[in-house]
Amino acid sequence: MGAFEIGRRTKLNRLLINTNKSRAVVELAPKPSDDARDPLNWPTWKKELAFFSILHSFALACVLKTIFVPSNSIVAVQFNVSYTAATALTGVPFVVAAFTGLGSTALSEIIGKRMLLILSGFLMLAGAMWNMHLSKSYAWFMVSRCVQGLGWGMVDSLMHASIRDMYFVHERGIRTGIMNITSILSTWGFPILGGSLSQSQEGFKEVLMIVTIVQGASILLLILLVPETTFARPQPAPSTSPRTSIGSTVVITAGSPPTSAPLGFLSSLKPVTYRASFSKSKALLPLRALAAPTTILSFLTTIPLLAASFAITQSLSLLFATRPTFLFPARLGLLMTAPLLLSFLFTLSLTLVTVRSTKLSLSTRIPSIFGIIFGSAGLLSFGVYISGELTPRMIDIAGGSFDLDYSAETISLKIVSMLLGMTVAGGGLLLFSSATNIARQPSATTTSPGNISPIETALRVKQDLLTGMFIIAMPSWIQIGGMPTGTEIMMMGLRDTCVGVGIVQLVVGGLAAGLLFSKGIDLERLDRRVLGARAQTDEGIEIRAWDRKGSFSEA
Repeated sequence: MGAFEIGRRTKLNRLLINTNKSRAVVELAPKPSDDARDPLNWPTWKKELAFFSILHSFALACVLKTIFVPSNSIVAVQFNVSYTAATALTGVPFVVAAFTGLGSTALSEIIGKRMLLILSGFLMLAGAMWNMHLSKSYAWFMVSRCVQGLGWGMVDSLMHASIRDMYFVHERGIRTGIMNITSILSTWGFPILGGSLSQSQEGFKEVLMIVTIVQGASILLLILLVPETTFARPQPAPSTSPRTSIGSTVVITAGSPPTSAPLGFLSSLKPVTYRASFSKSKALLPLRALAAPTTILSFLTTIPLLAASFAITQSLSLLFATRPTFLFPARLGLLMTAPLLLSFLFTLSLTLVTVRSTKLSLSTRIPSIFGIIFGSAGLLSFGVYISGELTPRMIDIAGGSFDLDYSAETISLKIVSMLLGMTVAGGGLLLFSSATNIARQPSATTTSPGNISPIETALRVKQDLLTGMFIIAMPSWIQIGGMPTGTEIMMMGLRDTCVGVGIVQLVVGGLAAGLLFSKGIDLERLDRRVLGARAQTDEGIEIRAWDRKGSFSEA
């Protein structure tokens, strides 16, 4: 690659780049100010340290969502509660996180994100430490899990907004991709490790101890390396400062912000460095976005597979920890291998297309349609296959009498893992496509200092609420229609549940996705009416219809 020759910044804040073969223009959006405190003007090392630190806390939040997947049956036995009560230890925090995320986005517009991120770390740490010292009281264990839900709801809602605070639009693709991949590795990869650790003498408490230690390190990173990213950016004045280059590395100077010295960096680490007056209109935007057509249709498109993925994985112990399979936590954790690999490969592929492809235009329709078909096929097949293999078979014994065979000798755990992986990966594709579509929508992100997306926030609230409800209800749905045989339960309700949710995904989710792609202009007009958006943003950029055939890299 030839060296870059950087031209001057134009009045439109464009970066002119000349290579040996061509001349390119990179739009600087959003427009940076001339203030060194502006996160867009931070040196690269400062941005990357802050990004890594927030990402570390975000990964731990994802871990807490599936930490009990291999050990829910052990939890039920230890606290002497039903399996539904055991899964509620994850479902209820999901519901709590939904409301916490809604509140933290409003608070971030007033006091910024730094204090909220640190508070989220302390809440998750306090919940984990509390978990470790509770072995008999289910009620207090539930309270401690809800405290963790308060924490992970905050960091979940602020992670993406922090990326928008620190990076220009053309720099966000790789960071968003890293965030998505981290989410997959933490959510679906940790149960593999957690299952192995849960078979120790300490059981799942050893897992909690490890999470507590790592969470302590995460808080230190947030305190020491994450300055306030929320910044009230004034309209920048035209600048004639040059762009220089060293080899192929582009050096951009905005105005002439001074390089951050160590003392200047330390002075930016005060608990609260940003304050703004309360704005009722801004605070109500996420609530109003709950009724936005794009929010509703995106919710209907993604929720069946997304909620089913979490609910089924939380019920794996109910299906396989008892007769006839008797899987221990380590084997249950290994069932997450295919969900991890398939989700990782799909997301990595889309991320590479997003970051590396400058000419290939990839429509979000392709991953959306594929995700619906692929995920629904996995969910339907999972329900039919598992219920068929775990249902006792009638066998003829001597004397003309019959008995039930519980051996399940023909079941293949590799097939179980693959079908579960198809379900999880399909839901992940829909989530990726939905987030990309919302990011492209001009009215989705406000021009406020907090860079909060009301539609993104509202969609996450709905998804977390229903996912939590699915997790709590799934064990009861599985056992509906089952008949007790001694201490065993024939879990035939699994088939009906998976078939029902799969059909809903195909029919309702497919119709919702079709409306998203075919009624873009009408939906954008209705969204603006619901949100009360103006015809133009504060930066003078006209709000246009959602381009659903554009490149992923634009998001």
